[in-house]
Amino acid sequence: FGFYHAGIFMIEEGGKFATLRAAHGPSAEEMLKRGHRHEIGSASIVGWVSANLKPRVASDVEMDPVHYRNDLLPKTRAEVGIPIVLGGVILAVLDVQSEEPNTFADDMVIVLQTLANQIAAAIQSATLVDNEKSAASGIDRLYRVALGIARAVSEADVLEAAGRAMKESRHPSIVLKIGKEYSETITVFNPFHDV
Repeated sequence: FGFYHAGIFMIEEGGKFATLRAAHGPSAEEMLKRGHRHEIGSASIVGWVSANLKPRVASDVEMDPVHYRNDLLPKTRAEVGIPIVLGGVILAVLDVQSEEPNTFADDMVIVLQTLANQIAAAIQSATLVDNEKSAASGIDRLYRVALGIARAVSEADVLEAAGRAMKESRHPSIVLKIGKEYSETITVFNPFHDV
């Protein structure tokens, strides 16, 4: 659309910050390099939109009390923030800025909201793919551990296989059932897990 700047701020896992993850404009590369972000609910268009889950238009940023003045974008005269929401949950904020005041009329906000909805669907698809890859990786890891334990001929071999599993695991401990009828239980705490 020829806007001065456009960016997508993803909500971080803890839900406290919205961090710039994709951008286009004169300072996009520098902002991404700096890890530009806004706190949810902060005095900024992105902060306000991420807290309220509604679009916000600053037709003239000089007159808008919520606009955050970014020294890397000195020519901004108008700004709009559009929530990227899926199932009532905020995923990200689409932030668009213009060098001309009064750029973001209702019809442009509708177009940008449609774009934000498409971005939400793309984020959901990417998340599903990542989750499937993670699940497949976990299944593969479980298979390798089970195979190592099944091939063990001594208790020492079982513990060695458990040690290899712990190096790859994010879990704080592993419980092993050994002995006849799996009657003995050993809990091994993972020294590789961050406590």
